[in-house]
Amino acid sequence: MYPSCGLINSPENGLEVVLAGYGTSEIFNVDSGVWREGPDLPNLYLATSAQIGNTFVIVGGYDGFGFLDTIYSFDEVNYEWIELPQKLQRVKQDPGVVALPRNAGITC
Repeated sequence: MYPSCGLINSPENGLEVVLAGYGTSEIFNVDSGVWREGPDLPNLYLATSAQIGNTFVIVGGYDGFGFLDTIYSFDEVNYEWIELPQKLQRVKQDPGVVALPRNAGITC
């Protein structure tokens, strides 16, 4: 996976940056300036990500056998990656992700 990053606003730790890539993640606390190890991810390559509200998602990717339809969200309360039940309708190489407001009036 290409390294991806997103901002979270943790109830306990405040504003943090989560950097994820190649099966691992690291978390940087903006206030303290300290990095720490984050939760592991599945080994994904060629995935993409988008910031959505207080968290971000990682979409698609390649696992060495084929392209994936998975979507993972970072849970800023429990500090874990959650595979969402929603899937990509079509598996693609290097998907693009854009977060739109709910009232944008656009359907895909």
